[in-house]
Amino acid sequence: MRSIIRISHCIIVLMVVIGSIPSNLAEARYYNPKNGRFLQRDPLYSNGPIINPNADSSGKTITEPNLYHYTNNDPINWTDPYGLFRFGKRKLKGFPFMINHPILDKLNREVSHEHGFFEDNMSPNNVGFGPATALGLNLCTAGQRFYTEKSSDYVLSSQHFDDALMRQALENLNDGEYCVGGKNCQDWAQRLRDEYYRLEAQQN
Repeated sequence: MRSIIRISHCIIVLMVVIGSIPSNLAEARYYNPKNGRFLQRDPLYSNGPIINPNADSSGKTITEPNLYHYTNNDPINWTDPYGLFRFGKRKLKGFPFMINHPILDKLNREVSHEHGFFEDNMSPNNVGFGPATALGLNLCTAGQRFYTEKSSDYVLSSQHFDDALMRQALENLNDGEYCVGGKNCQDWAQRLRDEYYRLEAQQN
């Protein structure tokens, strides 16, 4: 009986303490402005910390050991409103409109350019794939990434991906050449998604 009373007393004390802490709900967890930290772990790292492949301002690789932090403990220079990544499509230059269809989408043959956009305010904040030089007679050339697009020019997908994991997938991806008929921007985006899913499966 005494044990039950002690447990009940501890629960009551804990409820009083938690209730006395001023906190703000920030999407998935509560933030305590007095102590400058979250009260719950970052749900992204529920399976343990992962490595962020981006470098900080000093050039060092960022790791994620602190599960209670926000934007690598640098909220003055960075924000992460959703911590998500999205793909989008726009019409090709010189074309008056996009030609999109579920079957063409499955085959990566839509008449549109596919590009990706990060929402973590880190650089680069967008990435896509295209020809590095003019196409040859076989419609192939060296491929390269480019980071010059604006999300406002795109129709964004409703599917979301984690920013940090997508950056890791991007670092792992081997670009290769660009070909209109089989190694275009949409094929590249699909390979990036596939690498993302592979990394995601490793975490689960």
